Amino acid sequence: MENRKIQNYKIISQIAEGGMGTVFYGEHITLNRPVAIKQLHSNFTNNADFRDRFVNEAMILAQLNHSNIITIYDLIEENGSFYIVMEYVQGDTLDNIMQKFNSPFQTQRAVYVFKQILEAFDYAHKKGIIHRDIKPSNIILEEGDKPKILDFGIAKLVNSNLHLTKAGTRMGSVYYMSPEQVMGYDVDSRSDIYSLGIVLYEMLTRSLPYNIQTDTEYAIMENIMKVEIPNLSSFRSDVDSNLSFAIQKACSKEANMRFSTCSEFLNALSNKSYIYSPPISQNTVISNTPNYNSTMYSVPSNQQQVVNRGSNKNTIIILLAVLIIGIGVALFIVLKGNDSKVVVDSAPVKVNTSTNTSQTQPTTQKTETESAPVQVVRGFITDLGNGDFQSAYNRQRNKAWGAYSHFSSSKGFGGITSTVINNIRINNENSYDASVYIDYTAYDPVNKNGTFKQNFLLNKFGSEWKIIKVTNIDVNLWK
Repeated sequence: MENRKIQNYKIISQIAEGGMGTVFYGEHITLNRPVAIKQLHSNFTNNADFRDRFVNEAMILAQLNHSNIITIYDLIEENGSFYIVMEYVQGDTLDNIMQKFNSPFQTQRAVYVFKQILEAFDYAHKKGIIHRDIKPSNIILEEGDKPKILDFGIAKLVNSNLHLTKAGTRMGSVYYMSPEQVMGYDVDSRSDIYSLGIVLYEMLTRSLPYNIQTDTEYAIMENIMKVEIPNLSSFRSDVDSNLSFAIQKACSKEANMRFSTCSEFLNALSNKSYIYSPPISQNTVISNTPNYNSTMYSVPSNQQQVVNRGSNKNTIIILLAVLIIGIGVALFIVLKGNDSKVVVDSAPVKVNTSTNTSQTQPTTQKTETESAPVQVVRGFITDLGNGDFQSAYNRQRNKAWGAYSHFSSSKGFGGITSTVINNIRINNENSYDASVYIDYTAYDPVNKNGTFKQNFLLNKFGSEWKIIKVTNIDVNLWK
């Protein structure tokens, strides 16, 4: 591809390759001006949707004229290929800079750079343009700490009738997605504000507010929807409280709790008395402790360290063990005094995640222990009601159609707030497979409430029973 001519431009070398296209370094033949040339991948050329999105990127960039946003020069179609000719920027992306020095930015420097980024996005948002894929790799830092915003390739004109990304489709990098973007809903500029808050958090900590080394994408998406990010001032002493408050507000789970504009975000960073009181987080998870060894990007020696996730986990396990032992002793005493057999209550249980309480409705007690497959299915439905979607997910195997793994999509688990089991029983069971009938109600204000009568099919893997399929699913409930 090198030394190839595209109309008035000469391609010299490849710079980078992304999901939609390859970026080359080139020159304008007459003006000798350096340029960046982005070519749509050849396997997309015959795809009208991708081709339209590529052209849409050029149309969007052509409307933007800001010193902190990449400038577009030309759009070329030649021999069935599409090219966008853009301003060539010398510098490095924020993610490469943090990786190179393995340390966060100094607070003052991070704020200086980030304020320019906010000004650029405030300008774009006022033109009705949202980015939807904000991340450190899409921001280049030029000499003099001047940021340049790249890749509006999946941006969307808010007032446009050109909907290349259909509702329910997620676009962007999951680590920086807003909760509504994870859910597949339509987004506005407040989604960009959430992503910007995560970028600033990473610039100041060299980490993300979840553990990307061990957590699955599913677990990260659940954290994005449910877990408030931690207060930076609690483990980095040189971060002003107003700065931490501003990041927390920008990253609120509810869009209407965030800054409505980047200008508001910018003002909060400059206001030393700014205060925000976020909702109390149930579980705050921080990834590995950042390394602050770099001179250029170092923080003061009185830096407070990030909470050790492992030690907290061990403490919680010990406390839970003590609590379980205490409950077991008390239960033994009560049962011994009544001279009764241990029974399993098949009462319907409604679990409401909004209040974190359980309401048990009186029913006839069973005189024998439930079989293991029944316990797995009961546990699965209870996990849904408790909002413990990771545990529910772990009760499955094979990922076959009809299995509840498909509920981990944008409009499944995330909408359920509580469940009630009306009836549950074993249909059949042998050494390797089983079938369980269940009648239950799922409360889902996001999608739709509904009662289900279903057969869960399970297989035994080693010593564990796993759900492999569910029949008689009311698919209309989850559309």
